Amino acid sequence: MSKKQQIICGAIFAAVIISFNFFWAADDKTPAVGSGQVAGTGPAIGSGSTGASGFLIQWERISDPIENAFTVEVPKSWLTSAGTWRRSAVEVGHVVMTTSPDSNISLVLGERGARMFTVPNAATAMLGGEGKEYIAGPNLTTIIRNYHTGAQAAADLLWLPIGPVCGFAKPVQVRDLPQQSAILNYAFGHDGPIVTMSAGDASFSCNFGGKAGAAYVFATTQKVDFGGTALWNVPVLAEFIATEDQAGNAMELLNHLVGSVKMNPDWIRKQGQTTMRANTIVTNTNSAISTSIGDSFWYRRALQDQTFARGSQARRGVMEYYDPVLRENHESSNQGYKWINPAGLVVTTTTYDPPGPGFRELKPVAPKVQ
Repeated sequence: MSKKQQIICGAIFAAVIISFNFFWAADDKTPAVGSGQVAGTGPAIGSGSTGASGFLIQWERISDPIENAFTVEVPKSWLTSAGTWRRSAVEVGHVVMTTSPDSNISLVLGERGARMFTVPNAATAMLGGEGKEYIAGPNLTTIIRNYHTGAQAAADLLWLPIGPVCGFAKPVQVRDLPQQSAILNYAFGHDGPIVTMSAGDASFSCNFGGKAGAAYVFATTQKVDFGGTALWNVPVLAEFIATEDQAGNAMELLNHLVGSVKMNPDWIRKQGQTTMRANTIVTNTNSAISTSIGDSFWYRRALQDQTFARGSQARRGVMEYYDPVLRENHESSNQGYKWINPAGLVVTTTTYDPPGPGFRELKPVAPKVQ
């Protein structure tokens, strides 16, 4: 391997290992854990009985049974699969998938068959077009594929877990999310080669088991570009599919699932990273997803129901923060301390320390009594 490849692989390793990557294990052997769950390949999306889903949800915290890397809250009695997987030293991620007893809602954090990609270049041209394998370094075989933004990745149902059961899918909203991209660039940022995060989401209508269905995908792509060679992956992926009448509930459940993730400090240290760095990534990722959900197609439609709208911020774990300089409010997750810079970037810290020069504190606003 050339010196250039060594540097690129080192950069990818640093970018990936500090990320809280949600991927679906490629070998489909992630064991199920928690109550109401079975061992094996995990729940099948869209299968099972029909009926109305109740939303007096009881949550239970489960642990990653493979490496004890994280814990997460999942709905009690739902069919859940979770765990950590590794394909190589730089391909490691975590996965959560949970389905309601009536199969009307499935929540997914991860990607089935997660891979890293190499953007086509002169070195890959002799191997053929997209889809061919390319050895980018020791124990790192990538797939040649053009770079996707977060919005492009979210809109590409063909490679997503919910894709096969979202029949006759029609996108109703596809968005680039520059504010969320900026948040994640801050959270994942590090010295070295240029690392770019791109966040986006997509909402779909579809046929879901013979019923009107709704689907949502939040995706963030990460590209490392060094000296004309670029590798990319999808370190953040959260999605749901549900019957259309349960889309609002599914959004809030997905938001809770993402926000409940806690990394094990011992596992983080074994990866050569600091707990503070990992917490910064997780907290800001939660914030990016929460704000995206609040302005997404299916959630805005659900909010047209005044009963559903009442208390929606509290259910999503978000609140208003006031900027005393510009005298305006910003919605963000209710975790950590909030700061804003002159460009309008709102980021979260886990300690009461400004994230950098020019940032000022946003003050939490007391919720209105309803």
